[in-house]
Amino acid sequence: MHKLALVLNEPPPYRIPILNRVAATPDIQLQVIFCCRRKPNRFWDLPAMRFDAVYLRERITTVNGRYIHNNPEVLAALTRFSPDAVIGNGFNPTHLYAMSWCALLRRTYVPMTDGTLLSERGLSKVHVGLRRWVYRRARTVIAASDGGFALYRHYGVPQSACYRSCLCIDNDSFRVAIDEHQTPEFDFIFCGRLEPGERPEFAMEVAAR
Repeated sequence: MHKLALVLNEPPPYRIPILNRVAATPDIQLQVIFCCRRKPNRFWDLPAMRFDAVYLRERITTVNGRYIHNNPEVLAALTRFSPDAVIGNGFNPTHLYAMSWCALLRRTYVPMTDGTLLSERGLSKVHVGLRRWVYRRARTVIAASDGGFALYRHYGVPQSACYRSCLCIDNDSFRVAIDEHQTPEFDFIFCGRLEPGERPEFAMEVAAR
């Protein structure tokens, strides 16, 4: 039995289906450690979570519109669970604590990103330097897209170390609606917050084309 922990900012609806599948894998014991139950700007309806979830005490600081998680309690949570490997989806202080825990106990830490070169083009030298240090020492990394693979290559990560974990939904929930309505009611759907970070203007450009 392999013990796997994920350290995530919050429960993301686009990852819950695959986490449920991982939790159902016979030889994996999964625990997902969340920095908070929900960010202040999220209003998601979450699907059922069929995995062991741990919620840390919420410690969120807002910096330039971004939410920074600082949960030292993650160290105690990891110690209690004692995973063989830890996957983290960011570079918040909470994730840095998890990286340090893995380094100290010689456990595997796996960075995971939804980002791309475009989404990370505004990072400071400190943020870039931290990513370069972490990525070059990682035995394995996970990306959600080809853009994520390009990001890792930019930091010198070999393609053989890159694995894909797509953002996903429960297709069966939507397949029923398609079967009931053979003629689609909509030709284009934008799903996201109406703010610059979600790039709604890009969605409108795609729709226009």
